[in-house]
Amino acid sequence: MELRLILGDQLHPGHSWFSEVDQNVTYVMMEVREEASYAPHHIQKILCFFAAMRHFAADLRKSGHQVKYLSISDSQNCHSIIENLKILLETGQYSSFCYQEPDEYRLDHQLKEFVQSQNIQSQLVSSEHFLIASRSGPLSE
Repeated sequence: MELRLILGDQLHPGHSWFSEVDQNVTYVMMEVREEASYAPHHIQKILCFFAAMRHFAADLRKSGHQVKYLSISDSQNCHSIIENLKILLETGQYSSFCYQEPDEYRLDHQLKEFVQSQNIQSQLVSSEHFLIASRSGPLSE
């Protein structure tokens, strides 16, 4: 089984992850205080993120994907992405961990350190948020 992390700013239904339903994949999403409080955020922004995440998780389930969702009030929620991942991976249910490249340096650094500390196969994939075109030669009008 593979555990795949989806962050609150990675709710892209066109991502290649979702093109096929795989019963050996579980997507994990979590509402954590750590992410809502590391910098000042307007409460409406936080509520919109959580609402969008809940709707996205529901859509994934409707499409047949397996989703583990930790809400802000879930008693199993440690309110830390890393701590929640540690607990999930310690169950032994998952043989690999995959995550999309975070857009934020702070979280990218945390996840890279976490992966290095774990004894599990892991993979970092593109978030597929940005189109990057390469050109040879100088740019012209």
